[in-house]
Formats: sequence, structure tokens, C-alpha cells
Amino acid sequence: MGQFNDLTKGSVVYLFICALIVAPPRPFVELGWTVEGIFSGYVGREHDHFVHYHIRRTYATLISHAFMVFGYLAMVYLYVGDRAMLPPADGWASVVGAKVVAWWLGLCVGLAAVAVAEVWRLQGWRRHPIVQRLGKYSGGWRAAAGSISTEFRRMDKIYVKLGFQAVLVTDRWIVRAGVYGLDIASQHDVDMAIASTQTVSSLENPEDAGQILTIKVTSLNQPPFTIRLSAIDYQDIDERVLRPIRNLRGVVIARSLEDEFLEVLERHVHAAVRYTLPKGEELDRCVGCMSSAADIKITVCRCRPMWCLGCLAKWFANNQPQDRPEIWLEGQGDCPTCRSKFNVNDIAEATVHPRFDDPLPLP
Repeated sequence: MGQFNDLTKGSVVYLFICALIVAPPRPFVELGWTVEGIFSGYVGREHDHFVHYHIRRTYATLISHAFMVFGYLAMVYLYVGDRAMLPPADGWASVVGAKVVAWWLGLCVGLAAVAVAEVWRLQGWRRHPIVQRLGKYSGGWRAAAGSISTEFRRMDKIYVKLGFQAVLVTDRWIVRAGVYGLDIASQHDVDMAIASTQTVSSLENPEDAGQILTIKVTSLNQPPFTIRLSAIDYQDIDERVLRPIRNLRGVVIARSLEDEFLEVLERHVHAAVRYTLPKGEELDRCVGCMSSAADIKITVCRCRPMWCLGCLAKWFANNQPQDRPEIWLEGQGDCPTCRSKFNVNDIAEATVHPRFDDPLPLP
């Protein structure tokens, strides 16, 4: 019995190690102690070719997880010996019999996983699930893979990671990267709807706490899948997708601290004295978003208006203690251009100088 007690203890330790490999904590990821980090020479870089990277990553992951099964079987054999391979004398219902069945079952599962992965590789990835899903689009899987990889390298993509998944949103594609594959949908035929929501907390990383939304993604050419997003990431993606994400359940989306700060700052700036540009000057485009007018002036520096209120509010908020949002309005920030110190009382709305020399309309 002492032998089996030792096996039980060893099994617990081995399963804990396997859990660290399958779901590595953040310190492990930062150090590169992951499957893709260990096999980086074979997998390559995600930035170079997104789809080919994930094809090789899923192959390496499946092989690695299969060998984790073999490692456990080897440990069982060391503890139980030949009884791990022979029918037990006291019947299959005994403790030894159950371990023998588990040993052979684990061996079959491990060999099957290795066989599947090798079939993928030896046949040029034609049977890989990622390739088969991309093959449903016109032009073949290589054209679709090239399109996704090209758009992934662009600066305007949205790429967020949460738990075991990563979500990529580009001009044409919505992609969910899981442990063993990719779920893919084209923006032109996709329907997205909020399925559920939950509030989570994180003792290890309090900044990760907040509202998590589960969104169902339905496409004409692909099986449906779900993605999980924080409320902040949801707002960014909702603005990026071609069709708005449906909220049929009436879920209340939590607002970010930056949004709440921006609302308070807007009221404060609109109530303050405005800054009038020198005669002949016009408002430029905001250098942050390049879409809104640069209508905000920091009055304590000589820089011309270069930012809209939304972009300057984000800059100011990011320079404040993130764990103490209640003091943001009392804090100081640096001018993004000249680094002069300023506070919210030094922010004014800029207006164009009135043109009194314009001809009056005829009566």
C-alpha cells in the first residue's frame, strides 16, 4: 500500500507540473516558459506570419501534451512495475486493475495524439483544422492566411489576450486563437451577440478585475464560436467591427475609469474660460487620433493646440496612480510635447479668432 500512496503523491505533483505547462501563469509567460517559447526556433514569430505560426504552435502543443501523458505513464511504471502492463491476478476491479487500465488507456491516447499531429505535418498541413477552415474562403487557404497575416502586421489591428484565448480583429477578419487551433470569421458575413456577462476579481493582478463579456460569433462559412472580452476591450472592438455587436439581453456594460474621468473632465473644461487662437490660425487635426479637431490648449506651455480632449484625457489618466483614481483630478501631468507640468485647471477649450472683416450679407 505504501507504494500506491507514493504513486498518489507523485501523481498530484506531476499533475500540478502539467497544469503549469498547459496554463502557465504570467511570470512563466514573461520568461518564455511556454510551449511556443520553448519551441520558438521551430514555431517562429507570430508577427512574421500569423497563421503559419499558429499551425506550428498547435502541432507543438499537441505533441507536448501527448508526451506529458507518456511521462505520467513512465512514472506509473516506475512505481507499479510489470503490473502496469499485465492483467492483475486479483481481477480488473481491484486497485491494481484500475491502474493497469488507466496505463494502457493513457498510452493509446498519447499515441493517437502523436499520430494525428504527424498526419498534419506529413501531408503539408492540408488536414490541419486551421487549413480546412481557411479553405472554405474563395482563393484557397493560402490566400486567406496571407490576408490575415498581412492585416495582423498592421498597426490598426486589435489584438487582446484573456486567459487561454487571444482575439484578433482586423478590417476583414475576426479570429480567436485557442490552445489547439483558430476560430475564424469574415467581417462581411458575421453576426455577434452578447451571450452572458460576469464580474471577476484577481488577487494576483487587481487591474485584471472587472466585467467579462462572453460574445457568440456566428458566420455563414464557419462553425459558431465564443470569445471572452473585458468591458474595456469590448468597447474598442465594438467600434471596429462592421456590424455592431447585438445586446439582446440588455446587458449593462461597465464603463472604464478613463471614460468616467473623461466625462468629469469634459464638464470641467466646458465650464472654464476658453482660449482663443491668434488671428489667422486654424485648428489642426489631433495628432493622437487624427480624426477629431485639436481643440484643447494647455495654457501653461507655449505649444499650440495639438490634441483633442479625449486623447489628452487618456494621456493625463495614464500618468496618474492607477490604483487611486479618486485623486486623478488633483494630479499633474506632463505636456506630451514639451513636458511642462499641468493640471486639469490648465486645460482650456480652444476656439478660432472671430473674423470681423468678413463682408456683411446684403439685406
